[in-house]
Amino acid sequence: GTKYQVYVYPVYKRTGTYKRGEIYTGSTSAYGDIRTTPGVVTGVNQTRWYRWAKTCHVAWDDQTGVDGYEVTFSKHDGSVIERKTVDYNSYSHSIQNTIIYKVSVRAYSNINGRVYYSPSGSPDCFCMVQPSVKEDKAEVGIKWNGNRMKISWKKLNGATGYNVYMSTSKDSGYKKVKSVNKSKSSVTISKLGKKKLSKGKKYYIYVEAYKKVNGNTFTTGRNYITTVKGKKVSFEYASGYSER
Repeated sequence: GTKYQVYVYPVYKRTGTYKRGEIYTGSTSAYGDIRTTPGVVTGVNQTRWYRWAKTCHVAWDDQTGVDGYEVTFSKHDGSVIERKTVDYNSYSHSIQNTIIYKVSVRAYSNINGRVYYSPSGSPDCFCMVQPSVKEDKAEVGIKWNGNRMKISWKKLNGATGYNVYMSTSKDSGYKKVKSVNKSKSSVTISKLGKKKLSKGKKYYIYVEAYKKVNGNTFTTGRNYITTVKGKKVSFEYASGYSER
């Protein structure tokens, strides 16, 4: 995946009696570009997921000396939705918010009339949105039963499981209060750490979906935060994030 420029210079030895045998380099040269076959594409990663526009964006590390990239966009089970070539290191596609998608990228170069593709080895990227109570909402569902809080969300097709985090501060102090497998779409919490929950206190909550594939774990991370105080429920963007 690299382009080199090669120069070839003539060299000669001096003859005669003055500095006999000394080597000189000629001033004229032949030169040209030489490209190696593409290397494994690295850095394939989801960069944006627009929940309301229902579009997913993916990018990867750029390679010099290649003509473009072949992108395969599939459902998480490998069912191909689109395969296309692009000449830049990014790609976008329409999505459904309840499905996990897989993206595979390989580079290609046309060298002397023959197309060479990068070797296998680049890990697939699995793209997903953070779970919420409905496709068109960013917050999770909240219901109180006394001082017990039920947190619910819509399942993601293809998820391995879900982690539930809670804090009394928006930007720090989050504790994993529950971890459940893919069959679950709700949990009930009564404590944060050693303290019992209170309806009059403000809590910050997010649910993280994750998928494990071949030793790699892909997660949705913390992008949307559900804010809860009594019956008042809303969402905020996590610090440093816009809609994604």
